[in-house]
Formats: sequence, structure tokens, C-alpha cells
Amino acid sequence: MQNDRNNCCLELRSLDEMEEKEAEWLIADYMPRYQITSLAGDGGSGKTTVWCAIAAAVSRGRKTFMESFLPEEERECSPQKVLYFSSEDSGEYTLRRRLRKNGADLKNILTLDISNDKFRDVKFNSPFLEHLLDKYHPALCIFDPIQAFVPPDIKMGDRNAMRNCLSALIGYGEKYGTTFLIIEHAN
Repeated sequence: MQNDRNNCCLELRSLDEMEEKEAEWLIADYMPRYQITSLAGDGGSGKTTVWCAIAAAVSRGRKTFMESFLPEEERECSPQKVLYFSSEDSGEYTLRRRLRKNGADLKNILTLDISNDKFRDVKFNSPFLEHLLDKYHPALCIFDPIQAFVPPDIKMGDRNAMRNCLSALIGYGEKYGTTFLIIEHAN
């Protein structure tokens, strides 16, 4: 009965009330703003190298290596915040160096270290993740790898369960102006 009462108050919008918008790009033709992009590959194939290069470019307001075909004036050049979560590589021993060598503006790169007890609360559909997005408003948020950020009761082979788990990110993307990059192992 409670669900019936909650549904009665729900207001739907007709499409004639909705503004039609053109897609915006964080990385031209590769990574749409406010959406989810995945980067998959075998272990040791360079996924971390790629995301570090992307994060560095976004943090400096530079074109990424994937946008080298664009004239300089066609690339937004304002530095933006990047938030990353990695359960595979240490920020102190690995990622800081990689990001610095890629030219990152380290002041614009934010993370929660895996040694922090709150790290385990970072899940795709968690209130804690939404709190971090609301507080820092990163242009880009990276999760490496996907397995670390899926709630433990989710069966990753179940497409509907994964869609349900990831759908929160699209809402967060539009609400907080964040684009998501999820790293996946091909196996």
C-alpha cells in the first residue's frame, strides 16, 4: 500500500517540456560529458597509462593524445578537477609519479587512498560517492577497476543488475557535471 501512495505523488514530464540538447564532449568524439565510458584491456596492456594521460590533460586543460587532430582553438582549455579511485595502484608509490610525468596539475587531482577506511564505501550507487561528487564537482571521475566499486551483492554477469548499479552514475553526471571513466579487465 505504501508504494501506491508514493507513486501517486510522482510527476512525469512530457518530452515537449524537455529541452533538446546536443552532446557535449570531455574528449572530442571519444568521451561524452556526464556519461560513462569504459576502458577495457588485458592486464599490463596500458590501461593505467592511458587514464593517467587523460587525467593529466583534463587537470591542465590541455588536449588529450586522442584529440591531437583538433586545432588548438577547438579544445576547451580551462583546467578541471579529476577524482580517481584505484584499488590496484598506490597513489604515493605509483600514480603520483605517473600523473606528474604526464604533466598533471597535481592540485586538480583528488583521491581517497585505499588505506582509508572510507575507501570501501565508494560504490557506484552509494550515498558516500554522491557526497564526494557534490563536495568536489570533478569534471572527470575514474574507477580502477570496476570490480572494486560494485556492491558485493551484485552479480557482475547479470546485465540488468549492472545496469541498475551503474545508472546512478548517469544521474550523478548530469547533477554534478561529472564524466565517468571505468577501467575494466578484459578477462
